[in-house]
Amino acid sequence: WVRDSVGCVSEPQTVHIAEPDAITMIVDADSVTSSCLEDPSGMISVVVNGGNTDTFMIEVIGIDTIVGYTDSLFSTLDTLSAGTYTVIATEVDFGNRGCQNVQEVVVGAPSELEGVAIVLDSVHCNGSNEGVIEVTSVLGGVAPYDLVLFESSVAIDTITYDADTTNMFTMLEAGSYSVKVVDDEGCEFDINNLDISEPSALDLHATWIQDITCEAPGMFSVQATGGVGNYKYFAALSELPEHILIPDPESAEWH
Repeated sequence: WVRDSVGCVSEPQTVHIAEPDAITMIVDADSVTSSCLEDPSGMISVVVNGGNTDTFMIEVIGIDTIVGYTDSLFSTLDTLSAGTYTVIATEVDFGNRGCQNVQEVVVGAPSELEGVAIVLDSVHCNGSNEGVIEVTSVLGGVAPYDLVLFESSVAIDTITYDADTTNMFTMLEAGSYSVKVVDDEGCEFDINNLDISEPSALDLHATWIQDITCEAPGMFSVQATGGVGNYKYFAALSELPEHILIPDPESAEWH
């Protein structure tokens, strides 16, 4: 309406102001599959609807970089590294009103593969094989994991890591070992310097002192070397060709 100075009022006029249709956008991200591959494998998919045209420019902006764009209702971008990306859908072509939809999306990735191993037991006697190596934890990467035991760069055993039980390599001789952790994507982590020790060889040296006489018994001396010390001795009279039976280590016959 309009009114003049003497109070006359015009007929009403109707004006229609249109509101552009909003752009809707669905953004999904697939994580990078591996923590070690040089070629990134992340993916972002975008579905755009609404707006005022049938054509959209889709920009995916990473860190200071436009990594791709397309004119489409549906778009997929792959070979992306892990990180946070900004997705912008802008309507283009005839009839566009300059409308946009902006969203952020995160492309994840497995954490770095790592593992911990310890020497749980060393060799008890020179030349024996009581050594034990335990892998106490494996983190990151993509499960399941293989544990490969190496001695002097030669693979000698493989087990599958199980977080719910102990993961041990047993019956190991003295030597320098390493464990390679391999995840399901082929990523590797090396645990080195797993050295299993052993005592030096236990040796006994007997020295004759004197034979039996009418006045004194026979005598000899013994000297032990090697092993781990705290020696105990056992002696018995030998009457060949009979064999001497060595008593159990816990027997009181050892002195």
